[in-house]
This record gives sequence, C-alpha cells and structure tokens, in this order.
Amino acid sequence: MASARTFAQFIYSQNPQTNTVRMTLYNYFRHVCSEQESFGPASLMRFYQHSMSFKHWREHRQELSLETQILLEAFLKRHSLDWQDANIKHPDSWEIFECKQGNEFIDFCEKHYQARLVEGEKLAIKEGIEDSLSIIRWGQHGLRVNQVFPLITLHQGHFFPLDCGFELNYGADLSLLKATSQHMYAGAHLGARFDLQENRLLATLYRGYNFHKVETTQVDSIKRVAPLFYALKKLEGHYLQRQTDPFYQEMTSLLETASDLVSKKHPEAISWAKQALQNAEMALEQAFTGDKLLTLQVKNLHHQLEALEAAKLSAPEREESVSSWALGATLETPQKSEKLTDSPQTAISADFDLTSEIEGDDLCAQEIKPLENPQL
Repeated sequence: MASARTFAQFIYSQNPQTNTVRMTLYNYFRHVCSEQESFGPASLMRFYQHSMSFKHWREHRQELSLETQILLEAFLKRHSLDWQDANIKHPDSWEIFECKQGNEFIDFCEKHYQARLVEGEKLAIKEGIEDSLSIIRWGQHGLRVNQVFPLITLHQGHFFPLDCGFELNYGADLSLLKATSQHMYAGAHLGARFDLQENRLLATLYRGYNFHKVETTQVDSIKRVAPLFYALKKLEGHYLQRQTDPFYQEMTSLLETASDLVSKKHPEAISWAKQALQNAEMALEQAFTGDKLLTLQVKNLHHQLEALEAAKLSAPEREESVSSWALGATLETPQKSEKLTDSPQTAISADFDLTSEIEGDDLCAQEIKPLENPQL
C-alpha cells in the first residue's frame, strides 16, 4: 500500500500551484498526515470530511470531487493499485447539515457516541474551542478527546457527526501519550499535528481550507509553540482538574512570590511583579479564561504594585541588599520554559463540573497523587 507522502509527492508533480484543489490535496497529505500514515480509502475519506468542515469546500464540493477523482485515477494506475471494492462516495454526493441549535447537536452526539463506547468506557460531552464540542471518552487505560463541529452528514441512510480527525490521546496517568500523532483544533482555522517524544516535540501547524503550512518545528517543550500550548491548556480546562496542571501551578506560584516580594518592599519587587503580571495575564486570557483564583491574584497584585509605586514616589528610596534566594524562582514565558508540559494530570474534572467554586488559598500546595480509580 502506498503512503500518504507518496500521494503528496505525486500531487506535487502535477503543478499544485496552478490549482486550488491540487494545492489543498498536497498540503493535507504532506502536512496534516504523519510520515507513517498509509494512503487508502480511509485516509481519503478523512481528507474529505476535514475539507467539508470549511464553508469554502462545502460550496465547491463538485470541483473538489471531480479534480480529486481525476488525480486519484492517475495515481492508482501509476502504482497499479485497485480500489474498485472501496465504493468511495465523493463529497458531491454527500448531504451535509449545519446544526443551528447547540443543544440539538449535543443530544445527537451523545446518542451517537454512547452507542459506540467500548466496554468499560464512559462518555461526557463538553464545550470545545469556538463552536466545537469536546467528545470525552475515558476508561481504565486512559482518555481520548475528539473535537467535532456542528455539522452532520448523511451516509448510507445514517447520520454521522462530521469527523475532522481531531483527536487527543492520554494515558492512564492523564498525560498525553508519547510517540503518538496527536491532532487538535487550536482556533481561528488553525490546526495542529504533533508528536511528543522523550525529550522533544515535533509539531506542524496549518491553517485554512487549503491546509496551508504555518510552521513546522522541533523543540524540547510544547511551551515553545505558544499557539498550540495555550489552545491545549484551554481545551484541557474542560475535562482535567486545573489545580493539578503544572503550568497553572507555575502561574499561581509566581504571583504568590511576586506578592510576597512587593509586601516586603524588596528592591527587585516592581520589575519582578510586572513580569509575573505579564505572564499571568497572558495565561488568563489565552488558557485559563475566567479562572477565579488567577483573576483574584492578578487583581490583588495590581493593587499592591500601585501602592508600592505610589509610596516610592512620595518617599526616598531605601537601599537594600538583593538576596539571591529571594529570586530563586524563574519567570518564563511558555516559549522559554525548559520543562515539558505533558506532565501527568492527576484527575479528570470531578463529574466534569465546570461551575464549581474555587475555594481555599492553598490550592497549589495540594499533594499530587497518581490516578487510582478516580470517582468520575
């Protein structure tokens, strides 16, 4: 069987720059598919379904279908492949429905995925990024999350949610599986395929209906790919306990340290606090939107900082020695952190309750324990 990269190379030989369909096919099988992925009827259907999530291709599905069929026939002939038994239905014969009522689509997805659970699995459906839903299935071996948009297709007399292939897979400890291609929607028509290895991350970002490559990178931490990192944190907030997230703990700890330095009028307090606020406000906006604890910490630190700056203007500055131990923590933006953020999460959000109040001032001091029979 041919590989997805082999098909991409064939499309490249057909001058894809001169045709939108060819460019879309090339970008998808070159950048969205992994190097190990084979090219067959199943991968072609994934391409079609992902393409149909874009209004452009829903309105030009006949053009997409015709050009793809011509290219496919030439490719199969060149490589002596036979797909006659595949019975491929091209998008020009599909019926696609947009769900305007969110609750109706949630009910539809619940029935659809509930009927397809494997033994021992449980299901929850929560909000996703933008208008997508997060389909969450978990069992004793881990957790998988699919992102779906409010689109339904009719195929062979049955209705299905349009599956764009966005799926994240976690192990039993709720850390992202390594050596596995992960796919996610990051918002603003930006998609991502990434693989976590032992000491590195391989990631490809692509955008739009033609799957234009935005970036391909190999780094030591997912934090160094800010659009992917922040989108992942935002998505995980719907199904993992935020208090156990290492990045969340880092932000709350930095704000606590900055607050302590300001209250002691440390000579480095103002610069430290401003950097901590910059990082925390970015995290609050991009990853932890509406989080009550972070919002309160940021607000309090702003008040402390304003009071300290006002006091420095009205009184002579007093020299103090700088103690290196007081600055033992390290302020880092997501792009600069050295630590991989696929560290184990300790629990799925209790009953997936997104409205519970955050109480207590010592959330970050909680003991982190491995997942053992969580009460879901």
